[in-house]
Amino acid sequence: MLKIGSHNSWSFAPTRWYIPHFICKCQNLDIEGQYNAGVRLFDLRLRLEDLCKWRVAHGSAFFAVDWREDLAWLNHKEDCYVRVILEYNKKPKQYDLIESLFKGYCKYLVSRFPKIKFFGGNCKWDWKRLYEFENPDELLIDKYSSTTSWFNSKNKFLKIIDDWWPWLYAKFHNKEIRRHYELYGPSDKWLFIDFVTS
Repeated sequence: MLKIGSHNSWSFAPTRWYIPHFICKCQNLDIEGQYNAGVRLFDLRLRLEDLCKWRVAHGSAFFAVDWREDLAWLNHKEDCYVRVILEYNKKPKQYDLIESLFKGYCKYLVSRFPKIKFFGGNCKWDWKRLYEFENPDELLIDKYSSTTSWFNSKNKFLKIIDDWWPWLYAKFHNKEIRRHYELYGPSDKWLFIDFVTS
């Protein structure tokens, strides 16, 4: 059975403020559209805005989306997994406070949406585990998402170019990748990709 996960699942939504959408977009379909296309594993990236409100983010970009409503919708489906990541590219100021708030929020997510299998609990910049969900980590094949990079560089320009790479790769290779995975992919792993299509 084909197991599909979407990388940065909520990045279909418009960005807030000054950051252009194309720089941080990894999906075109909304959560319902992704689900209907076969996605059962979603990638939730959380970042604090003004140390008081959790927002979906990719890097320093916030997305204008009601992700809690989406989680409620997924909760009713009873067959979904959500990976939760603390989305900061480097260790933030007031880290101890942010870590404490993140742990508390992970606990809240589990109690609020009990039919979703949450996992992850890592921070992005060093992948340290901050919260232990009861569910084990799911096995992801993320070779074809922007979690892997052509431009393993500290150069800011190359990092921006790298954000275009997933879109271009997905445009030309997603069908081929999916076909190959259906034929040869291990049944215990999820194909974790950018720009899921139906």
